[in-house]
Amino acid sequence: LNEVQLKYSKDKSTLNTFTKKPIVINNTYLGYKIDYYLDYFYYRNDTVFFQGAFYFKTKKVNDIEKLKAIKAHRKEVYYGSKMHFIRSLYNNELKKEGYRVLGYNRYKYNYDSIMTHKNSHYINIKNHIKINFRGREESNLYQLTDSIYIAKNGYNHPYGIFWTGYMGSQRLSNLLPFEYNPDRD
Repeated sequence: LNEVQLKYSKDKSTLNTFTKKPIVINNTYLGYKIDYYLDYFYYRNDTVFFQGAFYFKTKKVNDIEKLKAIKAHRKEVYYGSKMHFIRSLYNNELKKEGYRVLGYNRYKYNYDSIMTHKNSHYINIKNHIKINFRGREESNLYQLTDSIYIAKNGYNHPYGIFWTGYMGSQRLSNLLPFEYNPDRD
């Protein structure tokens, strides 16, 4: 813990944090050991933003019942997550996967009104969109840059998106590796 450096700005009421060594997270709920290389952490008025690189290692579990529970937890965390949404959007499968996307004035968005292609996939919206997934709390995606690059594995450029609601509340405990596939787990 001595490796984590904290900087509090009293006049801005912000807390910034960084570290030179990875933060080791043993996530027994999802069965991973995560080495998290924190590049940037920001907290102000109930807004949390963190960015870093992570390396997942699957923890060996010998108990069959515990392994079944871990796999069920992974699926529970995955469906309705940021990763699941980005993958569904990339593959033009929002409706099939259980998503309903609305504009800030509640008009319905579809794939063509969200995505632009420049030899890659980019989110390009005005203002923000509201995301509903199978009756869960609503999520909001705010676009902070001109366009947001997304990849098939669920990656998105982190500085281009600000999430609120259900997806905005997801933290490190909800991270899954980009290799995760619920059909093969």
